[in-house]
Amino acid sequence: MAAPMRSGERVMLITLACFAAPGIPYMVSKLGASRAASTRQRLRTQSIESQRTTLRRELSELLGPVEYGPPRLLASTADAHFVPLTIVHRLLLGTEEGISVPMLLLSPTINSPSPVVIAVSQAGKETFLAERSETIARLIQAGITVCLPDVRGTGETREGTSRGRTSGDVNHSVNMQMFGETIVGQRLRDLRSVLRYLRDRDDLDATTVALWGDSFVAPNPADTDFNVRMTRLAGRVSLNHWADYLPC
Repeated sequence: MAAPMRSGERVMLITLACFAAPGIPYMVSKLGASRAASTRQRLRTQSIESQRTTLRRELSELLGPVEYGPPRLLASTADAHFVPLTIVHRLLLGTEEGISVPMLLLSPTINSPSPVVIAVSQAGKETFLAERSETIARLIQAGITVCLPDVRGTGETREGTSRGRTSGDVNHSVNMQMFGETIVGQRLRDLRSVLRYLRDRDDLDATTVALWGDSFVAPNPADTDFNVRMTRLAGRVSLNHWADYLPC
């Protein structure tokens, strides 16, 4: 005869039922796609400038202030011999009072203004170069400049590599929320400052800019099962190696 469940186990049973098919990753993906489609439909009748104004206002409600100040170039060096057919610019960009963003700008050795790809990741520009060197090289060979900024809290501006609840990232995030800001909002302001700086450069084509975000995690296989498997044992619920079934 199965032992009766304690109250805590009943709560666990109810909670884990939420993980049954469809799984949380699937549900979040569907919810995000639905909201994105709804937003596009709502903005479709507005002018481009009106769309931008609406998005900025709505993002500010979620992320805190998103307007940025004029970027200031604090330091700059260039080397045309370090990488073949590439000019390596090492830049330090001031985005706000006391805030600076270290950047790499990898430009092809061409005379005409080039398109630019801005590549960002939590790990930062050094890891980006190591993990995506072949793709970056192909972009440069195709006449495209690649910009690698370490916006606030990424790369060399990170407060350590831990993402746990006692990490510097979490501490900074909590403190910012006390003042009505978010780390994502701060990074967005930094990124907008970087965009403004790049658009003001004569050697870049300000009309052709792309953003590239990467986590360096391999894509889920096509046959990935996003549902968390559960079994009932003696009236209780247990997860069968649940971590193995959640996508990275």
